[in-house]
This record gives sequence, C-alpha cells and structure tokens, in this order.
Amino acid sequence: MQPNKPGQLPAGQAISRAFRDLQAHQVALLSASRAAVRSTLEHFSPQQLTLRFERDNKPLLATSGSRWRAYGRYHQALRQDDDWSERLLARDFAQAYEEQIRLISTLNADHQG
Repeated sequence: MQPNKPGQLPAGQAISRAFRDLQAHQVALLSASRAAVRSTLEHFSPQQLTLRFERDNKPLLATSGSRWRAYGRYHQALRQDDDWSERLLARDFAQAYEEQIRLISTLNADHQG
C-alpha cells in the first residue's frame, strides 16, 4: 500500500469506514423497505378502502359489488397516476431510510468517541 496523502485516511481505516457505511446502508434499506410495505398494506387495508369508497359514494347504497367496482376504478386511477408511488411509497421509504441512517450515525459517533 502506498503512503497516505494529506487528508487521506490510512488504508485500514478507509476500508473499515467503507464497510461500516455499507452495513448502515443495508440496515437502512431493509428498514425503509419494511416501512414502504407497511404503508402500502395500510393504504390498501379493507378499513381504509371502505372509508374511501363510502366517502366517494353513497354509503347507504354500498354493496360488496359496488365496493369491488369502486376498487377497480381506484386501482385503474392509481395505475394511470405516475406520481402515486412517489406520494405513497417514496415518502415513507425515504423517511425510514434517513431515520435509520441518523440512528446508526449517532451510534457510531458514540462508539468512536
């Protein structure tokens, strides 16, 4: 290995830091993925969909068939809306990812000093 240049970490430290950063990314990615799935499941829960469909239609006339048709219309609208995944998934994913990275950074800072 070559000698360190000014401002450069020693090779062992650089490798350790890179490995720690990769571990943090892996943990944060898993946490964020779980948050996105939880958010999606909540968004499509029967309770949420029933509330949405009753708000959009006449609740006294709601039947299983009318709710199923309403779900079909809702699903089609989501498929045609290019931004819905950004609003629904990316926000929760990014928030959980950043939160996890912050937590890990705090733990690493406490551990080092």
